[in-house]
Amino acid sequence: MASPDMTGPAQHRVAKAAISFTGGKDSVLALHLVHAHPEQHDSAAALSVVGLVTFSPAESTKPFLSHPIPFIQLQADSLALPHSVSLISDPFLESYSEQIRALNTRLSIEHLVTGDIEDVCNGFMTRAVEPTPVKLVTPLWQRPRSALIQQFRDFDMRILVTCANLRLMREPLARRLVGAVLTDDLWDELLREEGVDACGEGGEYHTMVLDATLFRKRLEIADGEQCVSDCGNYLYFQPGTITAVEKT
Repeated sequence: MASPDMTGPAQHRVAKAAISFTGGKDSVLALHLVHAHPEQHDSAAALSVVGLVTFSPAESTKPFLSHPIPFIQLQADSLALPHSVSLISDPFLESYSEQIRALNTRLSIEHLVTGDIEDVCNGFMTRAVEPTPVKLVTPLWQRPRSALIQQFRDFDMRILVTCANLRLMREPLARRLVGAVLTDDLWDELLREEGVDACGEGGEYHTMVLDATLFRKRLEIADGEQCVSDCGNYLYFQPGTITAVEKT
């Protein structure tokens, strides 16, 4: 990403930041907001994004159903940003802190940007950065869902629903969502659905972004199918071929 303009009366020094990146709508929106308004997230610095980082379990033998790493790597290429995977192991809080310190050393980052909207993990990321020199930035924090949905539209995001939790969502709605690109009608249904966070912050569903303003290439999926996880709790989308297509 280009460095922010440092001219004008309210000058800021530039501070490097990394995006905690799953490829889902919230982390992609966080990236766009920092890029659009680099000076709004730290009173003393304008943020410059230097990389994307995906935190992944070190001992997992199963691929992410919701956020496949090869898919994320295609997104990173489209965004023209370096991408790395930070492996996490038990004890998880200490492992996150260790990996964040390593990012600070390797990339000289001062900020870690997440797409968190609510505190669903007892302040986990706040606690993870506490023993490090890195500050946490949460540009989506406690924003009204309707406002976030409008920003997804403002940044021309095409959002594919990759997974739904059948314990947290009615199966008919899950069937309509998984494998679909979110439309105005689907957003309206999510906003109306009782007991479901419209942005999926409670883990109701997960997404991957196919295109957005900052993408230099759009991602296209030739085919795919809905599948149920081995435990029976998740309906997920198994994509076919994913290709990156130049935008004209």
